[in-house]
Amino acid sequence: MRGKLFDKFAIIINGSIGAWALLIFIFSFACTYYVFQDSDFLILKLNDENSKTIEGKIDYINPFDTSFFHDEIFAFEYSFELNNQKYFWVSFSEINSFKKNQKVKVEYLISDPSINRIKGFTNSPITKKEIKILFWFQLLTTVFLGINIVLGYKKYNKLKHNK
Repeated sequence: MRGKLFDKFAIIINGSIGAWALLIFIFSFACTYYVFQDSDFLILKLNDENSKTIEGKIDYINPFDTSFFHDEIFAFEYSFELNNQKYFWVSFSEINSFKKNQKVKVEYLISDPSINRIKGFTNSPITKKEIKILFWFQLLTTVFLGINIVLGYKKYNKLKHNK
């Protein structure tokens, strides 16, 4: 039974070419997970209707290596005070545009001020280049894997009907 199942799988993924395609496909999703694991998706809730801006201050500036594509971006640690509560967070940019203790505009979610960012910045340490590379890499590996599966099914059906 196991041999037949393995043989069927090997034919359907189109042999070693398909196995490589499957391996690259899995690798592309692992890379995407690695790059996006530090992303702040809650910030996507922020828009002009449900946010306000307030003055904040840059506390620290750290060069930040994304480590995946070795692009240097800058992490701006900032703080602001609202309703006698102090908030701290980090926004990222590919351009070092601030100095320590410089005043900045921070936009925050009215219903939850802990969701905030420096106006016009991102809270995710990922560059546009990384997003584009990962998108095309995943698209190509998905197409390559799909082609191999279609070819493998054709081969499997041909072998099945010729018995």
